[in-house]
Amino acid sequence: VAAGYSFRKTGIPTAWSNLNSYKKIFDEKKITGVIDFNNINLTFNGQEPGLKNRKLFSPLVYVTNTDVGKGQESILLVQPFLDHSFFSGVFYSLWTKNQPTHFADFVVGDFRQGALFLGVLSGFLIFLSAFLLTKKWLVAFFSFFIWSLAPTYVLASRYALIENLLIPLSLLTLIFLIVWQKYQKKLLWLILAGLTTGLALSVKESGLFVLLMGILILIRERLSWKKWLSYLEPSLVIGSSFYLYALWLAPDLWKELFFNQTGRIFFGPLNFLYAVAQIPFEGFPLDGFWLWGLILIPLFFFRKEKITPVLIGFLSYLLVFLIFGGQNYPWYYLPFVPFLVLAGGHELHLLLTKPNLASLLLFFLLPFSTVMFWGRTVYREDNQVGFYRLTLAVFLLAFLWFKLKEINWQKAKGKFPSKLRFLIKIFQFKEGLVFSWSWYAFFGVILYFTYQWGGRSIQYIIANWNHLPELFFFK
Repeated sequence: VAAGYSFRKTGIPTAWSNLNSYKKIFDEKKITGVIDFNNINLTFNGQEPGLKNRKLFSPLVYVTNTDVGKGQESILLVQPFLDHSFFSGVFYSLWTKNQPTHFADFVVGDFRQGALFLGVLSGFLIFLSAFLLTKKWLVAFFSFFIWSLAPTYVLASRYALIENLLIPLSLLTLIFLIVWQKYQKKLLWLILAGLTTGLALSVKESGLFVLLMGILILIRERLSWKKWLSYLEPSLVIGSSFYLYALWLAPDLWKELFFNQTGRIFFGPLNFLYAVAQIPFEGFPLDGFWLWGLILIPLFFFRKEKITPVLIGFLSYLLVFLIFGGQNYPWYYLPFVPFLVLAGGHELHLLLTKPNLASLLLFFLLPFSTVMFWGRTVYREDNQVGFYRLTLAVFLLAFLWFKLKEINWQKAKGKFPSKLRFLIKIFQFKEGLVFSWSWYAFFGVILYFTYQWGGRSIQYIIANWNHLPELFFFK
């Protein structure tokens, strides 16, 4: 946020960094003079930074004491800050209500308003992309339902992270490509997809997955060169903007940072495998929505369901993640979330219309048990194990009741006592409509309690953030 705000003011980004590259270049250039901090940027011999005198600031380093949420500590301020793109910081800094005169003046609640906006926008885009992909309102509703209730997804979306900006950009790209692919073969949609792809690339290096997703979706369409250029040209022009700016502003520093970044600790594919159970945000509650989504992705391959763009998006980010996911930072996993949510929405629709026992048990054991635990169990003193077993029994009985529609009741008629044969007519009514409507009613009850307990879950977790049961949060 500091880098984005200072860039807006002077064109030169300033922020703190823990990379040694700045100090190395600073010492090599043997810069002498008075370096000071005017609370927003670093000054050199009394000169304010700007694009006209940019060579005076390539780079500057300054140690100051400030409180960034962990008490007073010494931090290294650098200028220009080029660790990574600061364009997301520009966005989040727009939400500061007052004009900060010092980095310490930034109020976390202010720029988290930007994250809240992105969370709402992402929910709308998930709804829209699900509908455009399947042409089913229920799939769209279920997808939005999951995004709004999964504890980890809701809590993570409130952080002012670069990845939370990548989510709506990837969804917008997906929407534009689906519209072009299924609804209108106009160049406008390819150009718009190129614009959002370029923004994703310019926000963070891992935004490369959006470009890869777009290419893989379009490659089956056998496009002409004109159509390819309509997508690729804005993608690459906008996507390279930060890197060209950094190279123009401080070429020596940019090269040093590039090789510094490639030398980071690399965890490789083990990184992803370690996070299968839970996105590793420290102190976050354990919940089953993430694991449920990860299980659904390969299932859709075997089922050959028509949600190919979702699978392409997931695999594109998985490939980029395994290449760029150096250290085990939890926010690296967030761009997976919209694709898992879309897969979950489609799964709920299948569970409603074509239920099978495996899908029902998977839903009960992971997402439903999550909201039942955090929304009911944790603050009750009744027979918790008994209630859990009873709920599982109700799920199984409801499923078995629905499966009764597959019985040939005409053949079974002779086995019924004469006084009960009237049930045959009820069971046969319009090909088992009684069983179908009973299942729909049961499914509606499930959704009601999922919604009720899901809302309570979020409230309980936030209210008891430092007092959650130790067995049930990520350490």
